[in-house]
Amino acid sequence: MNERRDTHPEHNGATRPVPLLADIAAEQTVLGTALMRSSTIGGLRDTVTAASFHRPAHADLWDFLATTYNAGNPVTAETAWARLSSTTGHPTIPGVDAGYLIQLLEHATAAAGIHAGRIRDLARLRVVHER
Repeated sequence: MNERRDTHPEHNGATRPVPLLADIAAEQTVLGTALMRSSTIGGLRDTVTAASFHRPAHADLWDFLATTYNAGNPVTAETAWARLSSTTGHPTIPGVDAGYLIQLLEHATAAAGIHAGRIRDLARLRVVHER
């Protein structure tokens, strides 16, 4: 799990590792698999929602993919880019361009369900941690 360093007054200014309650690689795997096989979205939408994703761009992309899939429209990297790029060719979701969609495809795996479960569990932990 990723970690960040944090100082705490009770530790006399010493740093200690604080777990980052996100798994960006798992998010990329789920999104890449959804782009590779749109039928995956149907199986994962009960496990994760846009709010489950830590990265805002990933949340926006999942929302777009799930909405597109639910409407019965094709979901591929090509169709996603065609719909996500504005008339000038710039992405409507900051940080999600054609190159990034290709990177996501490289993360696609048959084990997307496991990664979706991890994303869901970490989202729940973030909610508890924020209280």
